Amino acid sequence: MTGSPTARRVWNGLLLVVFVGATGAAMLLGGLLGARHNARIDLSLTGAHRLSQRTTRVLDQLGGEYEIVAAFDLSRTPRAIGDRVIDVLQEISERSDRVSLTMIDVSGANGVSQLGALSDRLFERDAGVIDTQRRLLGMAFEEVERHAGEMESLSTALQGVRDQIPEGEPGNANNRAFFDQQSAVARVAARELRGLVQTLRTRTEVSVGAPDAKAIGGTLGLSLETLAQQQGELSDQLAVFSEAESLDERARARAAPLARSTRDRRDDLAILADELSRLERPDSVRIATALERNQALLVIGPPGEGVTAVDLDLILPTTTAAFETTGISAAATLARRTEELITSAIGSLASPIRPIAVITHGERSRGLSLDGVFAPMSDRLAQRGIDVVEWATAVEADPPDLVSLDPSGQRPRVYIVVNTNSAIASRGEGDTGGSQRAQALGQAIDRLVEQGESVLVSLNPSVFPTFGDVDPTARALDSFGIHARTGRPLLRRVVGERGVAVGAELRPVASVKGSAIADAVFGLEMRLPWAIPLELGEGAQALLTIEDTPSIWGESQWARLWQTPAAQHAMLPEQPEPGDERDLERDRWVLAASGTRAHEASGRTQRIVAIGSNGWLLRDVAGAPRVVDGRIVATGNLELLEASVLWLAGQDELIAQSAQADSISLVKPMTASGRRTLGWALIAGLPGVILLCGVVYRVARR
Repeated sequence: MTGSPTARRVWNGLLLVVFVGATGAAMLLGGLLGARHNARIDLSLTGAHRLSQRTTRVLDQLGGEYEIVAAFDLSRTPRAIGDRVIDVLQEISERSDRVSLTMIDVSGANGVSQLGALSDRLFERDAGVIDTQRRLLGMAFEEVERHAGEMESLSTALQGVRDQIPEGEPGNANNRAFFDQQSAVARVAARELRGLVQTLRTRTEVSVGAPDAKAIGGTLGLSLETLAQQQGELSDQLAVFSEAESLDERARARAAPLARSTRDRRDDLAILADELSRLERPDSVRIATALERNQALLVIGPPGEGVTAVDLDLILPTTTAAFETTGISAAATLARRTEELITSAIGSLASPIRPIAVITHGERSRGLSLDGVFAPMSDRLAQRGIDVVEWATAVEADPPDLVSLDPSGQRPRVYIVVNTNSAIASRGEGDTGGSQRAQALGQAIDRLVEQGESVLVSLNPSVFPTFGDVDPTARALDSFGIHARTGRPLLRRVVGERGVAVGAELRPVASVKGSAIADAVFGLEMRLPWAIPLELGEGAQALLTIEDTPSIWGESQWARLWQTPAAQHAMLPEQPEPGDERDLERDRWVLAASGTRAHEASGRTQRIVAIGSNGWLLRDVAGAPRVVDGRIVATGNLELLEASVLWLAGQDELIAQSAQADSISLVKPMTASGRRTLGWALIAGLPGVILLCGVVYRVARR
């Protein structure tokens, strides 16, 4: 710009004012946009700050408004852990516009009042249910007081029967003593009933909150059950007395109507006790216990879907000593755990119809130690709201009755078969050997498949194929296009401290895609002891494979190694070797598969899953994590279990990898098509790029 120095200074000053104003306006606009909208981009290799696929799947399917309430006293928790847990909660609420987050600092001055306001809000939410339960308890108290009056009348009537029994005749002294005793019992029962009602009435008249109707009803119902039993026994005794022709007719005439009235009272008391036992604890009453600790983590669903609490002790420890001794990152581990617990809580409210898992096995008795060797399986299913029951086919002909768990019959059943050792001998007379129990288990599986049930079958090496017979526990799979070679378990040659030895466990990395189950476990390492190869036909789909493994073969002479403990395999003088004409050799082994077929009776598509291992759910296999770079890395076995159960239950929309899946940055396995694409890119792509660059250079030089 030309002109005088003064004009230039004015112009430059004006430019400076415009620049400062524009910059300030941009900063203000950026701040306003940041306050309303925010984004978190996780560039870490492990994805430690990303929500899992399962969480995003659950959040995307929500149909109502959910609220996470976090009432924390962070002064008692290491700051790194508290901050990371809060980050996860904020990330979940920001991921979905249907989830809100309410933070309450209970260490602050307003914390107690905010907790009180939360309790009032929950009680108001359940006001209808609470009022109904108050009325039911009031009616029950009146009914019990009526029965107390009848017991007093019964006491007088029993005394009247006693007075009609003549003295001095043989046996009459005992009869008179009996009616004296029963009269006293009735009188005491009446007094105790009135005292119990008075005590329980006081418990219902709480000044703050709501009474625990379930606990009150349970206490009263238990007393009524005992009294009903006593009245039933008295009725039987009175009936016998009134029908004894050798006794005094006047006494018998007085006892007969008492026999009928006590029988009717027994029925009335039993019905009332049953009604009281059916009282449920409202969410507000159930959550009140958690709020009494002045700390809570709640998920509040839409009206009618309930409220659930998360155990804070699992995510907010007061010390990290236990983690530090193992080299595990406490913040990362607890953040993943927080995500899992919150997602499970939201999912349980949003999808209340959960499957029931029936663990089906052929052991000698019930009690498969679901809390012991199979604890990881039962714990994982319980976390997802899936109830677990047991069916021992060797001692129970029919599956368990599930009416108590599913009165309406809406919950899908999934039968998880834990196979049996067919090679074990019987212990003596009256004991069933492994082959007999395997046949009983096979018959149970056949019946389930016939009835159209959904079944997950875990396969074991079987002695039946070695004798030219069909493995009874695997024959039902054939109708789904899955043929299990249970007579040829897979072994592998490994190099250990003692040189080359034989191993009976495979650790494949899931590399198959294209189905809901396979996609959920893609890239996760599995552990399969004594793996069974599967051959697939029409209607079957591979879930887990191993490719290009010349060190693995299907062994025909496996019995000796099977009977030897795993720790002693390397010490066997004669190790199994591949090459026998009866052995199996493949370039690709299928280790798990799913199958479908049209079920003729029901007209629906029936599903089945076969896992080529029976020990894949054991505690030391499925629940044996490793520590890598300060993170807990578990196998993908439990992910495979959860995905299979949901698929068999027809809940495909809930299948996705969870936060408990391996979060370590791994080189994901490549599919066959991916390898071909990379190969052509290296063979033809690089030369093509060089030629193209040469053409461009030549054209540019012209």
